[in-house]
Amino acid sequence: LQCHLARVRRLLHQNLPLVLGQGDLVLQARTHLALAQCVLCDVSPEGLRANPEAALSPLAAAVEGFTKLGAVKQLQDAYYLQALTLDALGRTQARNVAAESFLRCEVPV
Repeated sequence: LQCHLARVRRLLHQNLPLVLGQGDLVLQARTHLALAQCVLCDVSPEGLRANPEAALSPLAAAVEGFTKLGAVKQLQDAYYLQALTLDALGRTQARNVAAESFLRCEVPV
């Protein structure tokens, strides 16, 4: 599994310029979320603390994209991962903001 995560992460990084340059907003936001998920699955807690932006930057981009799209479920997923990541980094105040944002998202019935 670890070798697959590293490969997927590498492929996402390689294709990110193409996605950002030619992909629509849905593809861009989904790619950012997938990249963050790969980072969080592939990196150790020490690695996350050493380079938190590797996960936080694509999560922020995913939040921005899903917000523009009004994609509530995907936005919740991004906020949830953001809150978990910030909690792992010990950034309690920022975690609380992400968690509150998650709770404010209303999924249409």
